[in-house]
Amino acid sequence: MKRYIVLAIILALLPVFAFLSFTCPGDTQFTGTEVLTITELNPTTYGFKSLSGDKIEIGSRRHSPPQPYLNLSKWDGEVYLKVDVPYVEQEVPDFYDNRLMWSNDAYEVEFYPKEPEVIAEVIAGEEIRFRQNEEGGVEFDLVLKDKPATNVFSFPIETEGLKFYYQPPLHPEHPTWADTDGDGTPDVFTSEWVVGSYAVYHESKQGDYTQLGGKNYKTGKAFHIYRPKVYDAKRNEIWGELNIDEQRDILTVTVEQDWLNNAVYPVVIDPTFGYDSVGGAEAHTANEIAGSWFTCPENGIAKSLTIYVHPYYGTTYFKGAIYKKSDNSLVAQTEEKCFSSDYSARWETFNIIDSPSLSSNTDYYLVGWASDGTYCPMHFDCTEPNTGAGDFEDYGDWPDPWSPGWNWGPNCNRTFSIYCTYTTQPSSAPSTEASPTGDFTLQNAAPEVTDFSLYESDETSTTTQMTPQTEYAVKIDVEDANTLEDIVQIKVILKTNATAVTANDEATDKATYLWTPSGGWQGPSGSSTWAINSNACEQPSDFTSTSGTWWLHFTPGKVARESDAWDIYAKVTDKQSASDDMIEWGYEMLWYGELIAVDTSYEFGTVQLNAENVTITDSDGAINVTTIANGNYKLASKSANWINSGYEATLDWDAILTTGEFALKVDGSCSLDTFNYVRDTYTTITDFDSVPGPTAEDGDNRGIYQWLCVASEGLLPGTYNGTYYVQVANG
Repeated sequence: MKRYIVLAIILALLPVFAFLSFTCPGDTQFTGTEVLTITELNPTTYGFKSLSGDKIEIGSRRHSPPQPYLNLSKWDGEVYLKVDVPYVEQEVPDFYDNRLMWSNDAYEVEFYPKEPEVIAEVIAGEEIRFRQNEEGGVEFDLVLKDKPATNVFSFPIETEGLKFYYQPPLHPEHPTWADTDGDGTPDVFTSEWVVGSYAVYHESKQGDYTQLGGKNYKTGKAFHIYRPKVYDAKRNEIWGELNIDEQRDILTVTVEQDWLNNAVYPVVIDPTFGYDSVGGAEAHTANEIAGSWFTCPENGIAKSLTIYVHPYYGTTYFKGAIYKKSDNSLVAQTEEKCFSSDYSARWETFNIIDSPSLSSNTDYYLVGWASDGTYCPMHFDCTEPNTGAGDFEDYGDWPDPWSPGWNWGPNCNRTFSIYCTYTTQPSSAPSTEASPTGDFTLQNAAPEVTDFSLYESDETSTTTQMTPQTEYAVKIDVEDANTLEDIVQIKVILKTNATAVTANDEATDKATYLWTPSGGWQGPSGSSTWAINSNACEQPSDFTSTSGTWWLHFTPGKVARESDAWDIYAKVTDKQSASDDMIEWGYEMLWYGELIAVDTSYEFGTVQLNAENVTITDSDGAINVTTIANGNYKLASKSANWINSGYEATLDWDAILTTGEFALKVDGSCSLDTFNYVRDTYTTITDFDSVPGPTAEDGDNRGIYQWLCVASEGLLPGTYNGTYYVQVANG
């Protein structure tokens, strides 16, 4: 048996993604490429677009020997990262099923697109949701076909204009949370994927310069390289150690050698390159002013602060401000906004009151502040020492000056997810006449999934349980301030908890349904028994409205896995590729089974009195049935007295045949050593007391072996007929 190790690396994309000019083909070469769909640009180079229309290039380096590479950049090539995979030598990859594959006798390398995802973790008793891969991405798998000679996997990298910041544990005893104010309640959280990871930033720029004809660097964050998790075939897992050596231009993943020695192969090593502009940790800011400082590169007028907020519960009042770092004086404050507990993490823009001036080469703190009694954290990454500061103040009027402290630890290296948009300073020269022209550009408002629920097919009562081959309905409520005409896709995914949103559809574990304006609701492709009732599906009657309800009527497939851990995921996307999603956990798929008789009759032929263990005359000696089940199942059988022209032969099962009796022995492996007797009530058949499921959609073929025994007296000659019943049940 061959053994495999799979090294899976995911690279996810931001809206501001572009390519390096020295390797990226021109825009004309990307004509016709689709979102998250790989297109051949030439025999050795391939590309596809992210959800925001950015371009991703994958190919073979044109040198000797040719090796796979992935080319990513941001801000029109101002910074970039290139990753080489030096494990295979092949110029032209195999292209199939939206995947690219290079292979040799020792390795395989596969690239394929990756969608955004939400990861939920229970941390210090709280369920925290973290978003990854904001704008899609690309994953690659390195498959080792034999046990590796090393536990260190190395990838040469090329970078320009980037800084890599290691993300340490928040606390030595509990790495994913900390109590920074000492009140006994955790107030800072991060994901297990972030501890030991790297946040990657522009080496010198941040902020929004779009109103000055420049780029929006936001916080300056380019992407996040998440800590890799390592799995073996039995789902044993361990965290890999990620390291980036900027001096040697090497990215390495190290896996504990003893773990590899004892692993059951294949083993998957899964680091993720996420194009995320948001910090990987979040901090409670109720009654605490918190933020980071930046240097303003030129004179300007502050227009707004954009802050990544995540309201969890309660009604939260939130606002932002700018302080001058040199004397801690208040420079500007924003409007106040009120958030309800919608669990929706997003960038929120706060307009600045008045028009404060910002000075070139001057340092300013950008800060946020949340009201008491709620949980609406701000996100951050650990970067340079003393980049962040906080001031514990009861929510109210902004203090002037404020008193920034470094109460989060000795380095206080927090770069919060907050940035400023500003315009140029107006001219002070007098004018006797002005003839301005005006225009405005309306910003896109992202759509929102405001609610969704699972209903019985009559759309009147909700449910948390599903049975295969029974119709149900999902209600999806959507809002879009740009009207519902802006919606281009609604996706509903039903999946088991262990299945990724981005995984391929599987009859047992995942089904995807899509709505589009032109096509309406469409069900899963292929021959799956997952179905859709298009006639019952509904959509809003008025698409000029800003809110509406969609109904999806679907039927789970026959082998949708029996489990109490099914999820329902809904995502809405608009014309500008802005999107919102929501996931609900804890649905139950009930057991389902079908049994089809392949052999509808059978016979033992001519037998004598006192016959023992006579086999069926069919060529395979078995009664064949087809079993379809979505979980473990068992087979049971029964019979009754058999009749010869009105005369009965009595069914016996006590192993002692007396006058006028016969017996039937059954077994699932054709072994008289393990048989059991057929009774007049359903009795489990030996070897079929717990058969692993789910089966394939077309079922499993099961052969039931049977032997006939006849008493030594008391039976008339002739042909005896009877019915043998077989039943499938939850095993």
